[in-house]
Amino acid sequence: MADFLHLDNEGTLTAIHVKAAKNNTPERRIAVTRFEQVVSQAEKNIGMLDNNVLIDHLNGTNGAACRQGRRTDSTKFIEQLATRVANDRTKVLIIQPHLLEAVYDQARAATDAGTPDRNAKSLMLLDHLLHSTRRTVIARWDDLTVIGCA
Repeated sequence: MADFLHLDNEGTLTAIHVKAAKNNTPERRIAVTRFEQVVSQAEKNIGMLDNNVLIDHLNGTNGAACRQGRRTDSTKFIEQLATRVANDRTKVLIIQPHLLEAVYDQARAATDAGTPDRNAKSLMLLDHLLHSTRRTVIARWDDLTVIGCA
């Protein structure tokens, strides 16, 4: 359903979806396909974030949790999920480091200058993908955040 789940003290649940970059070179280009994989995971599991569905799922697994930096079973996490109320927030976070800030800035500048290069064209596709995904997420939950790489 997500790579990680985080529940804060205010009852906000965050589903965190993470995919590694294919390489770590500073010259890597914008890779829309890498985002498609993590976005697909986030979208297909969006219904699992319903509190009752999530609790049922977690009760059927022997997953681990982390509390105050220590690994533990998920019993306490499930108990805390059960205390959530209808107006508690649910967010989706996508982390995909295959988008370097410098490459993003260059692609955006090329688009603004009317001279789109390969990265600028890929960024246009990525923008469309992420805007579409955000619409899907906020139709049911509170927000979508995407993190790339500095």
